[in-house]
Amino acid sequence: MSALLATPQPGGRLLYDETHRTHLGLPGEVRSHVRALLDNEPVPRQALDDLLSILSELVTNSCVHTMRSWVRVTLVLIDESRVLHGTVHDDGPGAIPLPVQGPRELADPARESGMGLGIVVTLSTTCETVITRTGKAVRFALDLSVYATEPTTRA
Repeated sequence: MSALLATPQPGGRLLYDETHRTHLGLPGEVRSHVRALLDNEPVPRQALDDLLSILSELVTNSCVHTMRSWVRVTLVLIDESRVLHGTVHDDGPGAIPLPVQGPRELADPARESGMGLGIVVTLSTTCETVITRTGKAVRFALDLSVYATEPTTRA
């Protein structure tokens, strides 16, 4: 298991930890909350765009496919290593937990479904799906140091 995965990290700063009732407007709400929250953090703009895309895909999957009652989104920033860890956990049934690491390729573009996790795999540094006592969680990490030196979300 990679050290970059979104497991609780000593020295990490909890940026976001919210549990929401699932509904079809939730992905947009989470994107708006996280964007506003990270406006004051030194996160490269492209990393923020990637994070918002990852969250959108995972929260959408939770709302549309699990048809369950809640989804919890957690973001932790490890300042020393410049790694942002995230978890999207819901109370829906899950598939066999498969680590998703290696080449960052999208799912077959000819497919009409199943692109969401392909997008997550492509944009994240590493990710995995785990089965929990209460459902399933997708944990991911973004290594902010791999983004080119560019303007951050700070003004």
